[in-house]
Amino acid sequence: MNKASMQLWAITLCVHLSLYMHAQGVGIGTSTPQASAKLEVNSTTSGLLLPRMTFAQRNQIPAPAQALMVYCTDCGSVGEMQLFNGVSWTKFY
Repeated sequence: MNKASMQLWAITLCVHLSLYMHAQGVGIGTSTPQASAKLEVNSTTSGLLLPRMTFAQRNQIPAPAQALMVYCTDCGSVGEMQLFNGVSWTKFY
C-alpha cells in the first residue's frame, strides 16, 4: 500500500469513528437501534455467534470481566456457553 492509499484509509477510518463516537447505540441490521441498547443486532435469517474457544484458551483470557461470555468448545459433553461471574466460569443456562 502506498503513502497516498494509507493516508486515505486513515482519513476514512477517522471519519467513521467520529460518527460512531456520538451515537447512543450501534445497530447491525437496523438503522434505528433501541435507545436503551448499546448494541442491537437485528436479523430474521441469521444468529449471533460469540467467540468459540477451548477450555485452555478460555483460561488464558487475562482478567476476564464480570459477565464475559464465550462458547467453550470442549466444556461439558458437547461444548457449552459459559459466563464469567466475577469469580469463576459457570455454565450459562
